[in-house]
Amino acid sequence: MKNYILLFVGFLGLISLKSCSERKEISSESLIDIRGNYVVDLFPKEEKVIFEEDKKLTYEEAFSESELVLYATDIQKLGNSYARGIKKFYLYQVKEGYIKKSPKKFKSNNKILFISNEDLFTGDILKDSVYLFLTPLADYKLLKNHSDIQYSWLEKAPLLTK
Repeated sequence: MKNYILLFVGFLGLISLKSCSERKEISSESLIDIRGNYVVDLFPKEEKVIFEEDKKLTYEEAFSESELVLYATDIQKLGNSYARGIKKFYLYQVKEGYIKKSPKKFKSNNKILFISNEDLFTGDILKDSVYLFLTPLADYKLLKNHSDIQYSWLEKAPLLTK
């Protein structure tokens, strides 16, 4: 009788070891196959809107939408409005660069100041060559009237290096 019990327990042990070694992880694709038609997208429109908001413009789109396009080789971050109780923005100065597109009445100064709502790069000085897509400054009328800031960064424009 003891032999049959030991044989039975040994057989169960072998089966359990065999089944554990062949166990596979269930991937998300196999779960979708198992569930079949039960997968339902509850918020299809919201996902598309989020994707469209995060989409950056291409070089051609940004070039056509901007008024001033610069190929800058030396950009300095002068400051930001963080913790001053107003809308957050960053102030940049272009020290060196080439004009790719400009309005007809554009006077090239030795420096060009512009504002961006997002931090374009980390650190204080960017020595890499990048394309800057700028539009006329619409908001911040006090800054525009009392300083040399005339342009703002085109939203959704890519920061393209060359």
